[in-house]
Amino acid sequence: MALVIFVILTIACLFQIVDAKEQIIIGSTKKSLSVSDRDLITSRPSAQSILDNHDSYSLEAAHIRVGTTKNMVLAYVTPWNNHGYDIVKKFRGKFTHISPVWYFVKIGEDGFYLEGGHDVDQGWIDEIKAPVGETGFIAKVVPRFQFSAWSQEVFTAVMQKNEIAEGLAIGIINEVRKHNFDGLVLETQLSGYLENIISIISRGLRANNKDFFLVIPPKREDLGTQYDDFSTQNFQLLETYVDGFSLMSYDYTFEGPGPSSPSGWMEDAVFNLAPTEVNREKILLGLNMYGMDWSQGYGKPLLGKDYLKILKTHNPKIHWDDDDEESYFKYTDNGVQHDVYYPTLK
Repeated sequence: MALVIFVILTIACLFQIVDAKEQIIIGSTKKSLSVSDRDLITSRPSAQSILDNHDSYSLEAAHIRVGTTKNMVLAYVTPWNNHGYDIVKKFRGKFTHISPVWYFVKIGEDGFYLEGGHDVDQGWIDEIKAPVGETGFIAKVVPRFQFSAWSQEVFTAVMQKNEIAEGLAIGIINEVRKHNFDGLVLETQLSGYLENIISIISRGLRANNKDFFLVIPPKREDLGTQYDDFSTQNFQLLETYVDGFSLMSYDYTFEGPGPSSPSGWMEDAVFNLAPTEVNREKILLGLNMYGMDWSQGYGKPLLGKDYLKILKTHNPKIHWDDDDEESYFKYTDNGVQHDVYYPTLK
């Protein structure tokens, strides 16, 4: 599984943990050093340092979240890298919410139906919800429900007919109750224009003490009117219904090579939604824990295991873009030049 981490900006498809552990024995005392203690957070790490440290981590910091304990941290376990299931178990104390990408809401001849219930793994959920250490902290499981392959006519019907929206919302809420999930994440196109069904889902979840997150797109003026925008007005209209907005602040470059999450664009995306600090704490900024490998004008997602193979085979020099604040490097394979953008600890 791949992982995309979302953290309240004050920060998930899942990810390759790059952390480090060193046991120093002084008499009978052992200390576990974090990446900060070992000076591994740098804008120009060497390929060898990543290879040496990628599969170790600090035992003391394994369940410590960034920022204050009040910060929400949402991690998605995605379908294209099963390793994510194991990662979130090992580091579950770092996440307040974990969202396995299980459900798709589709339309058939007989109406709406849910696809993906067969993926629900109760054994894995039980492991995720095991109390963490002395704190007793328990992460919440909030599966993602995606409105999948809907036509414009279907969206219009849901927007305009409350009885359709209510029937659909009840079906989704019943699935959450059936498995005793802690809530859900809703992903859909036109999220800013579905107040009716969002409000119905919100009421149903809150009546059962469940959490609700809504996936939203970042502002992309460069893509024109074809892009599914989500405005300040949409944010203000819907913020009362949700516990958090999952902002897709990644995959910036469509025609590469180029950065996945340039820092200036990410900041602008947040300020576009919430020009002032009012309710800004509900915005969860998306951080991609995967990279992109560009060659001959095309880019493909790069998972941690493949990234490590490239580092081992080609030993590239890793550079830092001061403007976009992102790491990148070049390598040549079979005469073809590749440009790789992959997040580092910096």
